[in-house]
Parts: sequence; structure tokens; C-alpha cells
Amino acid sequence: MNFDELKDKHRQLIYEDFKILSENGNLKITFNFLLTPNIKFMPELTVPNVSEGRLKEIGSGVLQNLVFNLGMIELLSYWKAACSPQIIIKAGFLDQDQIAFWKKLLVKGLGEFFYNNKIDFTQKDLVEFKIENRQKLSLYYGELKDRDLVLVGGGKDSALTLESDSQKGKEFQCLVLNPTEAAIKIAKVGGCKNSIIIKRIIDPALIKLNEQGYLNGHTPFSAYLAFLSTLAGVLYDYKNLVVSNEASSNEGNVKWMGQEINHQYSKTGEFEQDFRDYSKKYLSPSVNYFSFLSSLGELQVAESFSKMEKYHKLFRSCNKGSKQGIWCGKCPKCVSTYLLLYPFLGKKVAEIFGKNLLDDENLIPIVHGLLRENDQVKPFECVATVEEIKLAISLSVERAKKNGEEIPKVLQSFQTILILGLGREGLSVLKFLKEKFPFKKVDAADRKEYLKLPKNVGKTFFGENYLSSLTSYDVIIKSPGIPFFADIQRAKEEGKIITSPTAIFLKNCKGKVIGVTGTKGKSTTASLIYEVFKKGGLRAHLIGNIGAPALDFLKEDSKDSIFVYELSSFQLEDLDVSPYIAVMTNIYPEHLDHHGNFSTYVKAKNNITKFQTQKDYLIYNKDIPGLKLIAQVSKAKKISFSKEDKQIVENLVHKDTIPLLGEFNLLNIMPAIIIGRLFKIPDEKIEEAIINFKPLPHRLEFVGEVSRIRFYNDSLSTIPEATVEALSALGRNVATLIAGGFDRGLDYSILGEAIAKSHIKTLILFPDTGIKIWDATSKYSKKPPQKFDVEYMGKAVKIAFEVTEPGKICLLSPASTSFNLFRDFEDRGNQFKDWVRKLGAD
Repeated sequence: MNFDELKDKHRQLIYEDFKILSENGNLKITFNFLLTPNIKFMPELTVPNVSEGRLKEIGSGVLQNLVFNLGMIELLSYWKAACSPQIIIKAGFLDQDQIAFWKKLLVKGLGEFFYNNKIDFTQKDLVEFKIENRQKLSLYYGELKDRDLVLVGGGKDSALTLESDSQKGKEFQCLVLNPTEAAIKIAKVGGCKNSIIIKRIIDPALIKLNEQGYLNGHTPFSAYLAFLSTLAGVLYDYKNLVVSNEASSNEGNVKWMGQEINHQYSKTGEFEQDFRDYSKKYLSPSVNYFSFLSSLGELQVAESFSKMEKYHKLFRSCNKGSKQGIWCGKCPKCVSTYLLLYPFLGKKVAEIFGKNLLDDENLIPIVHGLLRENDQVKPFECVATVEEIKLAISLSVERAKKNGEEIPKVLQSFQTILILGLGREGLSVLKFLKEKFPFKKVDAADRKEYLKLPKNVGKTFFGENYLSSLTSYDVIIKSPGIPFFADIQRAKEEGKIITSPTAIFLKNCKGKVIGVTGTKGKSTTASLIYEVFKKGGLRAHLIGNIGAPALDFLKEDSKDSIFVYELSSFQLEDLDVSPYIAVMTNIYPEHLDHHGNFSTYVKAKNNITKFQTQKDYLIYNKDIPGLKLIAQVSKAKKISFSKEDKQIVENLVHKDTIPLLGEFNLLNIMPAIIIGRLFKIPDEKIEEAIINFKPLPHRLEFVGEVSRIRFYNDSLSTIPEATVEALSALGRNVATLIAGGFDRGLDYSILGEAIAKSHIKTLILFPDTGIKIWDATSKYSKKPPQKFDVEYMGKAVKIAFEVTEPGKICLLSPASTSFNLFRDFEDRGNQFKDWVRKLGAD
């Protein structure tokens, strides 16, 4: 149920009365509230060891007044369940100033509740106080003994107050509500042998309503303690009511609807002054309520507490774990306390918490929240201020450096980061960092200038000198495709961390990763594996070159996740981690302009299996000598396939139903079948996935038949071996071949020989490799095809229409990359398709 439904259903919360019973020297107080029409609440309070003589001294009217006002703060816990538009007061009298006090406390003290439940507390008809009792109750005007009643929780704040009181030699006693073990021990060590222990019982009916969907949230607990301590001070004859609310509580959590929402509102100086004024006017002018720590911040308190070793193993500030006497080690309160103590105690803090929180990288987002980066909501806990957290981090890093210690992992996350390369992967890293660390600024560098960037980007370095500032950063996340230039190598030698999006993903992924690499066929193979998983009913993701960037999916990761990751040599070259299953389709000379030589290229590809263990799998094409050598040294379980194993496919799928052209594509299908069976996917589902597979664009893609000429787009064939396979797949009907492109120093002999043996009548060649292809063809052919040199796609297709015989095939299969004339292989393939359609229409 929502706010509007609840307040319409329950129009009034009535404070009917309260009962005070004296039983065996204890006062048992019961409050009676009615949530109309028929829900009753009867919370209870037990105050121990109250003498009859003292009750007579203060008088019935004074006691009733103190209890009535305590009931007013108790009432807020029950009002918030439905936010009734009217609060009816029958148990006592409130004048207009009192009503104003309670309205202010309701709005500000329940600010966090309103914020979390998205309730507009500024609406005029939020709540009306209606007073139906006109009998004014009595204040306590008697003198109280000048001694301290110290409210004790289980934290370092009350321990510091107690220690200070003890050293002054002043008479004091401890007041504890529903004590934890930590509170009892701190009180005892602090000098309170017989603490006053008060027990409060929330009506179980409220908890049941919360379980049914009624509203719930934070209430101003310290305000409750203020009224409770006033009752106790009068009952036990203590003038000074000492709390331990430090100055840090004055900082709010978030600005909302024109008001600073503060989890610690009832610990602020503002509330303390409001309560002191209210108390003197309506409770007792003799009572002196104040915070001993109001001039100190959390960091100052932590510094003083660090010297109070006798309390270190006793105190507990964790709300989640305090009742069990533990630190949960996962909440903002734990993290804040740890950070505050670390500059003064260093590694000794781990002895207090039972573990080193600063080695737990899962806590990094909590630290970012404590810092309120980019106006993030500060955690709704009693934590340090933003500036105190910043200073604590700085002091902690300096301490580690001074002592020659490794900087803890959590603190390392606040080191400077540079994203090197802002292509698809670089932008994905920015998105990932923004989600993981919402308010951290990271800098970026790229040769190309980018005008529109995410808000989490700080400084940018564009143009020819984009590598000039690498050594200024602690961590450099390099995008694939950027070679290890001398500047990058120099930064690495200076101790800078050089990592990549792929490394970050593999090191953080909880699920199973099937990595697929190969010079050719990896996209088709990865897509087939993904389709097999889908047909098998498994939740898989296709990531990498063929899918979305890997880091985009890390937030969806779980131990049951499956990721099929197409990995290029660029992504593999700097890895020191390998996937659960590695698939290697083939390996031929490629990207030598980037890697320098074939040996370095092979070394990069080898990383897909290099770091595997005996629990992992390597699936590889044993027809390729280089892959057999890699497999020999791999620690993984090995499963091979080859051209001789085509029955693996043909025994499962009839060859006429396979949607992929060419014998070579059987080799792309085999790993999908092997992996499907490893994951116990039924053969019929694997078959269904293969039969329904749609060939990928730019991979022997049939464009159409125009003027009885069949056009095929194989723009992704960027090496000679791939074009040879394409010619084999399409057979004798290929009459025209469009090829050539960027020269990366490859040998085209194999392609020249294949063309010489084919029935190709016309070669249409792009620079720069066009001349190499022609030379290789001429070497093997006594009568080479006719040749046309072109520099743009429109002319190439126009010639193809003019020279290709009807009934024959025109094939675009460049055997080269595209970067000298086109943006990429997709641009080249799309231009080819567009010109075929345009000229065909003409």
C-alpha cells in the first residue's frame, strides 16, 4: 500500500492515554495509541529501582507530564506506519508552541523516512495536531543533584565521554536503553558498576503492519533518548544529562524538497538547543541536557579514542551487528569507523574488526558514498563528514607510505586513473567506472578528439601528444588496438599499472567465460556457441568484438552467468588471466602492423590458454601446426577438432540444412557442438541452433541477384587465406573478384595460386595490396584475368556490372584490411551493398 492509500484508510492516530504502574520497585509504563479505525498499539517501558519515596517527592503531576511527553516521541514510531492526517491528543495538553516543536521534530526527525518513501512533507495538510485534553500537567521545579547521568551506547563516542568524566573525578552514572553487550562492557570499564538499564518494547503489531506493506523507516532515536534521560534524571536525581553527539552530526545526507535531510538530526546542535528550550519550559528548568562532544568532529574523537586501548576490543558501532556483538564489516558505519581509526592505529584496526576492511574492494562504493561524490546521497548512518573521510584517506595513505607499507586496496581505488583510447571499449570503461564508482572523476586520452563525453570524465588529452601525461597517473586502462608505444612501456617501467577492459572483466567475472579467438572464423564460432546456449535454455551473453563490450555486462554477472567472449589479439596481448573455456579456430599472419611480427602475434593469441588450469578447457583446431604447439604446453583439458572430423557436424545436421557456405564453416560449427555437449545441451537443440543460424553480415553474405549476376559481400576477409576459403566455398561460378586494401606486409602467394586455378575472368583491385595480388596471380598464371585498378567502391561495382557474365558471381573478398580507403570492413561491405543496389536499380 502507498502513502495516499494508507492515510485515507487510517485518518487518525489517537494518543489515548498512558498507564504507570509501580511493581517491585520498577515503573512499568504503557502507552495506548489507536490507529483508526481499529488498530491498537501498546508499547511498554520498564524503569528499574524507582523508590516510592522519590515518586512522592516529585509528585504525580510531574511524573505524568514527563511520561506524557515521552509518549509524544514514542508516538512518532506508530504515526509513520500510515501517516494519518490527524494526530489526536487525549492523554495530555499541548499549547501552540509545543505543537510547533512537535511538528518541526516530526518533519525534520522523519526526514529520512519521508525521503526514502518519497513523501512530500511540505504539503500543508501533511498532519494536524488536535488537542482534546485541556488539563495542563506539572513541571519539575525542584533542585537536582549536580552529578552526571551519561547515556551510553556501544560506540567510541560514549566511551570517550565516560573516560573524560572519570578523569575529572565527578560523580556520574550510566543510563543504558535496551543494552547491547558492548554497551554494558563499556559502561563497566568506564566506571559504572550499576548502570541504570531501561527496557523498551515496541508493540509487535507495528512490526506485523510493516510486514504487510505499511510504511516504515528511521525515527529520531536521539530525541527519544533526550526525553527518556529527562525522565530518568528527575527520577534518579541527576541534574546533568550527558550525551555524546559530536559536531559531525550537523552535516546532512541530501538536499530534498528544499530541506537538508539529516539521518542524525536529533543529534545536531539545532535539536539540542530546541530540546533544551522545550525542556526548561515544559519539563523541568532544573535539568541540564547537553552533548559533551559537541565541539569535536568524528576524526578528532577517533584520534582521542585510539589512545584508549582498554575500550578497543569492547566497542561496537555497527547497527547491523551490534546486537550480536560483531562488526558486519559491510555497512557504511563500519567503513567510516575503520577509516577514521586507520590513520592513528594502522593495521591494528584489523584486530578490532577481525579483518582488514581496506583489503575488501567490494567496500569501495561505500567509500564513494561517504564522500558524496557528484552529490551522491550520503549513507543514512551516523558517519563522519565528507571532509573528515577525505582527510582520513589522505592521512592513511601517508601513513602507509611513511611506514613503507603497501597501500590498502580500498585506498588504491582513490588513485588517479587514465582511460587510454575512447573508442567503443574506452567508452564502456567510462560507463563501468561510473556505475562502480559513481562520483569518481577519471581522465581520458585519445589521438582523436571527442566533444561529447560522459560527466565522469575529468581532464582530456587529445591530438598527437595524447600520450604525454601517462606517467602522471597511477592506473592506465588501455583500449585494445593501441600498441605498446614507447611512452606506454616507459610508464609501465615506472611502476604504473597498465591494464585493459578485458583484464578487468575476466578478473571480476563470477560466471563462466567461453573465450573464442582465431585469425578468422571467431565471430561466426562465437555467435554459433551463443545460439546453442540460447536454444538450450541457458542464460548466456555474447560479448566482445561481435557483441557488446564485456564491461557492459559485469553488473549482471553471477556464478550462473555464461559469457561467450570473442577475443582479438589486441584484447589478448596484455592479459594475465584466461577464460574457463578457450576456443582457438585457426592462426595465420595478421595484424603484423600492430604486433611487429608473426611470433608476437602468436604470443598474444596464446594468452587465451596460457593462464588456464587443469579445471579449464582448451578447444582447438589441430589442423593448424601453431595451435598444436600451443596446446602442448597448455595446462587445460584439451579437445581438438579438424577437417577430418566433419562427421561431427554431418551426423547431427544434414548438410543441405546448414546455412553457412563452405567446408571451412564446418570447422566453425564444431566448437559449438563440442561446447553444447559439455554443457549437456540435447543434440536436437544444438541441431536446431545450427539450422536456424543466420550468417553474419560481411561474411560470404549474399547481397542479391541483379541482372542475373549474383553478388556476395565477404568484406571481413582481411587475409589471403580467408579469400581462398571464400573462393572454394562459392566454386567455379566466381567470375569477378574485387580485392585489395591496406598493406600490412602479408604474403599473397597462396591467393595468387588460388586465383590462377580458378575460373575468375576479372580482377578489380584496390590499392595498396592490389599490386601484390596481381603480382602473385601473374606468377602462377600463364594467362591471368583482366585487371582493373580502382580507388573507390562505386567504380569497382560499376565495372563488375559491365564485365561479369549473367549467371556468374561477383565476389567482394579483399584479402586485406580497409583502413586506407574505408573506415573499417563494415563501411567497405556496406558501400559495396549500397552500390550494387543503386547501380542495379539504374
